[in-house]
Amino acid sequence: MNDQIRKKRFGNRAGILSLLFLIMLPIGWILHDNYGGYTDELIEIGTAAVNAKYIAQKLPFLSFLTDLRLPIYNDPEVLIDLLVHDERGHGTAVMMPTILVNRLPGVSLNLSQLLNFRRFYIFLNYWLAGLIFCYVLCLRSRSWLVPLVGFFVYFLTPRFFAESFYNCKDLIFFSWFLISLCGLAWYQYTRSRIGLALFAIAFGPAVNTRYYGAILGIMLIGLWMANFASDRASRRNETVPVLLAGIGALLSFYLFTPLMWELDFGAIVSGFRRLSTLPTIGDAELFMGRLVAPRDVWYFIPVWIGITIPVLYLAFWFLGSIDSIRSIRQLRHRTDFEKQVLRFDLVCLITLIVVLLLVILVKATFYHAWRHTYFLYALMLPLIVRGFENAAGLFIEKTELTLRQGIVVGLCLISFANTSLWMVRNHPLDFVYFNEIGRHFATSFSRDYWGVGSKNCILTLAGMIPEGRQAQLGVNADLTYGSAEFTLIRLPESIQAKFKPVWQNHNADYLCYSYKNAPGNNFAIEGFIQIQALQVDGFDVVGIYQNNSE
Repeated sequence: MNDQIRKKRFGNRAGILSLLFLIMLPIGWILHDNYGGYTDELIEIGTAAVNAKYIAQKLPFLSFLTDLRLPIYNDPEVLIDLLVHDERGHGTAVMMPTILVNRLPGVSLNLSQLLNFRRFYIFLNYWLAGLIFCYVLCLRSRSWLVPLVGFFVYFLTPRFFAESFYNCKDLIFFSWFLISLCGLAWYQYTRSRIGLALFAIAFGPAVNTRYYGAILGIMLIGLWMANFASDRASRRNETVPVLLAGIGALLSFYLFTPLMWELDFGAIVSGFRRLSTLPTIGDAELFMGRLVAPRDVWYFIPVWIGITIPVLYLAFWFLGSIDSIRSIRQLRHRTDFEKQVLRFDLVCLITLIVVLLLVILVKATFYHAWRHTYFLYALMLPLIVRGFENAAGLFIEKTELTLRQGIVVGLCLISFANTSLWMVRNHPLDFVYFNEIGRHFATSFSRDYWGVGSKNCILTLAGMIPEGRQAQLGVNADLTYGSAEFTLIRLPESIQAKFKPVWQNHNADYLCYSYKNAPGNNFAIEGFIQIQALQVDGFDVVGIYQNNSE
């Protein structure tokens, strides 16, 4: 496929896709401050400041990093050295620009403004990954429907869209994992060195954020081996670029990870070891009506995936997976380009299966639904697209619309409309999305493990409390790490003034109770009465409670 054809393909779709992505930016700006909760943000800022101090020590021309002008963690003298820092294994490269914002002329964000800016910045990373994903889909298919469907599948996955405003680890990792994966796809579809460069550059931030992003390197090798075995003529042409991409990826990781700079293997290994033995706070996750340790339930991740991704996407993924396996036997009837696409899809499918098996077999520690494995959705996306192509009969050289395509597109429109209306109707509680299968059993699963719904609770209570009165707000009744207090930090001072955070329930006038591990509805709290419940699809997400002595 020559450059002229590829440019024509992209040009035919650029207008509408550009418009859609431009629309998403103001939507992101409007929505970014609508969620509450505790998501390790203050810890992440502290870890980033420790990294900045270390960088300034090693690179004198960046000495300004010792004066970040942050509202917290601003004194470099009290910051611990990176090599002995407990969180040294948690990379902060992608989020590092957010702690530099106060260095800009005329910018002086307070803590509330800084936290809100970080949330919009997280969304920008998610937005960028979606943009690159849709561009690569333009290279994959001649049909204008494929990148368009890809756009909606990407942004109309409610849990991912909601968490793209506050999940500063898992969604950041997902975004950069997908960007690096798209680099592999770009190269596979076009043999463009730009794709390999994108893979290598994005590899560093991805692996810095979560070390198990290193599986991208294994995918590079696997894809090269598949191409090597299938296309004898291109062996010499591919080996050197792939080798350089691998070296570039390692260099990218090294540059983005200050912990590696001194090659202090003792500090590096101990940092890795701490990551591999995460605190087992996940030993009590509400799952199918009972508290479980996720590592002891082999189907924990598959079930969560099956109940939180829209059903049509799952159907396309299943169809795409079956078609990719079936197509192996029909290779002789495929064009060279179709073979390249198939090899990429198969590598994604095999990686997905292998990673799931490893998670199950090694009994990895994870918690909070399947957020630690959100990156698996990046591996599912090419197969979802393949399933759509197969269902609609969108073959590479066939562009005219057919009845079959019309039916499949109609189903997509119904699904996208239903999902988008659900998101609008339930915002900002859309982070607790369960699909048509899962919502019937939602009361048996964890719903608001980070207390994200606490902002709605506090705003509701603020409207009830008369001006001039200060109420004592219990911030940890639901064991979400004091999420309501962190939500308060990000609210206007006029609302903060109405509340005094307290950690003991018996001292509180009001409580915000997020349904983290409590089954059912109408959770009873001794000494309090529920005055309102914030619900989604008939199940409680947050309960608002008043001390019954009031």
